[in-house]
Amino acid sequence: MELPIKKFIPTICLATILLLSASYAVNAQDTSLVPTDPPKSATERSRGNLGTIGNITGLGTIQEKGDVGIYEKIALIANIALSFVGIIASAYLIYAGFRWITARGNEEQITEAKGTIKSSIIGLVVVFISYVVVNFVVTKVITAVIST
Repeated sequence: MELPIKKFIPTICLATILLLSASYAVNAQDTSLVPTDPPKSATERSRGNLGTIGNITGLGTIQEKGDVGIYEKIALIANIALSFVGIIASAYLIYAGFRWITARGNEEQITEAKGTIKSSIIGLVVVFISYVVVNFVVTKVITAVIST
């Protein structure tokens, strides 16, 4: 009896989205995160909230006023894209592990699962290296632009 693995993937994705949404909703109930005097525009309001969260968690602050440079925007977009690719590679890694577990000794399925695991790990390494390179290059470019 073969398990319908393709039916589990949407369920796992939906469960992940629901769990992430639930954690966001729980954090939204904390009244200490709401600034007492919110800025007027939506962009300034979100920057103010992120700065408050950064101060509370100790993860740093963001620039509350003014516009960030084009290089920082490019780095932000690249980091978001790399995050999504990393999530997909992690999901494939979990999927391949599940396939290996449910192979029940079938060498063909085990070989396919091992190949998928290998590809997923290579993908995660590439994403990590890309993240480091993007942030390094953007930091050096910003430093070069500011010093000129």
